[in-house]
Amino acid sequence: MPGRETSEVITDIDLTASATIPSELAGPLPRRLKATGTGVYLALLVPTFLALAVAAALWGGINAARQILHKAELRRGGSEAVGEVTRTRRGKLSDTVYYVFAANGVSVTGKAEVPGTLRYSLRGSNSLPISYLPANPDVNHPAAWEWSLIYWLPQPSDLISLPDFSSELQWIFGSLIFGAPGLAFFLGLRQERKLLAEGAPTTAVITKYSRETRGGFLVEYEFRTEEGRVISGSCSDSLKEVGARVCVLFLTRNPRRNMTYPSSNYRVVQY
Repeated sequence: MPGRETSEVITDIDLTASATIPSELAGPLPRRLKATGTGVYLALLVPTFLALAVAAALWGGINAARQILHKAELRRGGSEAVGEVTRTRRGKLSDTVYYVFAANGVSVTGKAEVPGTLRYSLRGSNSLPISYLPANPDVNHPAAWEWSLIYWLPQPSDLISLPDFSSELQWIFGSLIFGAPGLAFFLGLRQERKLLAEGAPTTAVITKYSRETRGGFLVEYEFRTEEGRVISGSCSDSLKEVGARVCVLFLTRNPRRNMTYPSSNYRVVQY
């Protein structure tokens, strides 16, 4: 985690002390690294999460484009039939209505998100006018209301010209759910590798710790660069006493980028 620079002077840190600096960090830069089992696992999660994010975004985009096409087709050449409401699924934010209607002598089923303005008035209804394409009755939608960008947007139809993207937005939000941790894993591993390969080792002192909600402790530490700047940092670790010394790696051009050593994801390979 990036640290912060302070004006406090730490007098009990000896930068020449090597007791907390392992010998493998004294070799030439960049250091050779090898991923641990945890590192391999996280490295595999990155492409997996990013692939799921891209797939969800593409699926939502493709379905949104299909809805736009279907809406245009219904407006140009749609027919109307009386549909029977088979059930209504109530949700926390919106309802979904399921219906069946007759077209070309066969029964066709469909469903649609209920606009927020009609959510409560539609409950208890047994019939619903349905617009459908005679050449392809599977393309259908309740004729009583227009599609809207999101189910809770206000009608009327002359103000709303986009399809109901509520289901597609769920896929797009799903892509964020997968994409955000995937990107976080990628950036975290990238920064960790850079610190382990190029970071300067030094001694830091534990200044504070606090218990985290998921167990373990948030350990805060401070160290001093050769220029005399006092930098702070933090990490999740086991309980350590205030005043205890730990090894820290930092980037000389940006000491706020620092981490405690060793790492659970990579190990330094000695030459």
